[in-house]
Amino acid sequence: MKRFGYVAAATALLASGGMVSMAHAQAERYRPPVADLEAYSPEPLPPGFSVQHTDVDGPVFVDQNGMTLYSWPLNNLRNGNAGDRKDEPSSCANEKRTVTTGLMSSYPGGLLLPDLETRPTCQEAWPPVYAADDAKPVGKWKIVQNADGKKQWTYEGLPVYRSALDHKPGDVVGSSRRWNRGDSGSHREIIGPSPDAPPAFVVRTVATGRILSTDVGGKDAPGGDSADDEGGRRVGGRADDLAMRTRITAVPTAR
Repeated sequence: MKRFGYVAAATALLASGGMVSMAHAQAERYRPPVADLEAYSPEPLPPGFSVQHTDVDGPVFVDQNGMTLYSWPLNNLRNGNAGDRKDEPSSCANEKRTVTTGLMSSYPGGLLLPDLETRPTCQEAWPPVYAADDAKPVGKWKIVQNADGKKQWTYEGLPVYRSALDHKPGDVVGSSRRWNRGDSGSHREIIGPSPDAPPAFVVRTVATGRILSTDVGGKDAPGGDSADDEGGRRVGGRADDLAMRTRITAVPTAR
């Protein structure tokens, strides 16, 4: 009787696993391929780099291993700045910070940070994307030499990084185009190609994915929510704009 119980339990476990696998297969079956969801404007890339389509954040640049690429734009905080300046070496150092910087009024400088034994350095959290010694600039991609003598790729003037939170090709865990950096000095931005959108339209990233929207003129538009468009501007959620929004499938797909 006990053996029968073990067999029944094992059978139920296998059946539940099969149901999960079947549900996953069905979800994949009805999920449209991401390559068909959004077109982008192609541009020259460094050797080995390419564009990866993602479900929520649209097309992103990836390195030769398929890992998502990020930048760290300079952010003006209350008591100073954090981030990289254009056309200058990376400010992400390979040294562990032990105290607060004091860049935000609510956190005075000099306070001891927690978890010092396991706290990573900036470069451990955001590995720089180094360029080979014989690498040549191409398009918007240039090369900057850091203080340690190593050459790092830049995109539109900003040094390029990977994220330690991304563990496999296709991961976009380090940041999201849905997030507003606000007062965060550590916020990184995903980099990717420009959308192939019609004039007077912008592409926005929202919680459920990417949408095509009319550009209604900035963050002060009345009503609704707001989010960054692909040009770094802010677009509002005005009520009469809602009727104009459509899924990104309205943008012609690449041929």
